Amino acid sequence: MATTRWRDTVKRVRLRKAFRKIYTKLVRELEKKFSGKVRIQQVRM
Repeated sequence: MATTRWRDTVKRVRLRKAFRKIYTKLVRELEKKFSGKVRIQQVRM
């Protein structure tokens, strides 16, 4: 049981690192794409 928890924790940490890496690249590319353009955000309440 303890080894299963340890493996799950290691998997979560690896997934988090991979997600963070992809997310930062995605944000950077989107910033490049939309830089200089007027953006309008619509918020519903």
